[in-house]
Amino acid sequence: MIFGPVEVLATIFIVFGILKLLFFLFAPNAMLEHAKKLYANPKIVSLFAFILAAIVLYFLVSAGVTIVQIFAIGIFIGLLLIMKLAPYAQDILKKMKPNTLLKENWFYMIIWVLLMAWGIKELFF
Repeated sequence: MIFGPVEVLATIFIVFGILKLLFFLFAPNAMLEHAKKLYANPKIVSLFAFILAAIVLYFLVSAGVTIVQIFAIGIFIGLLLIMKLAPYAQDILKKMKPNTLLKENWFYMIIWVLLMAWGIKELFF
């Protein structure tokens, strides 16, 4: 089987998923310590995630996956994330302040507006 960009991305996702599950099952303390170190500087993690997201989006689109398909898959992944994060929602919401939401999230909002505009263009024009 020849692996294209989508298959490579899926393989990376599966390998990291298996590693995460193994650490979760056999070394949860090590996993938590690693996570604490990883998220010690959230701005760097966010920047790194943004760069990786842009690279993944590029590979998906170049492989023929449309933004509409990506949004449809996003619903599925979003629902899985909600299922996992629901028990922590109250703690997360307590840390949010309505008067700083726009100030703290403007960059992400711009990205979502651009992606949604792209999706609308694909769907209706």
